[in-house]
Amino acid sequence: KAGSDVFIEKGFKNWRKGPENFRDHVGQVGILHNKATQHCTDLMNQKQHVETIVI
Repeated sequence: KAGSDVFIEKGFKNWRKGPENFRDHVGQVGILHNKATQHCTDLMNQKQHVETIVI
């Protein structure tokens, strides 16, 4: 369940399941936030910029 409220609404009190709860909070690879982060990283990569490739 990506984007769960484990950190925002309920708080984080049980570190025993910390890694599992954190993975649930972050979500899978296809989640929109992760895609936006990848797009931002791609835009900042000058080696693959259009002007660099064309010129």
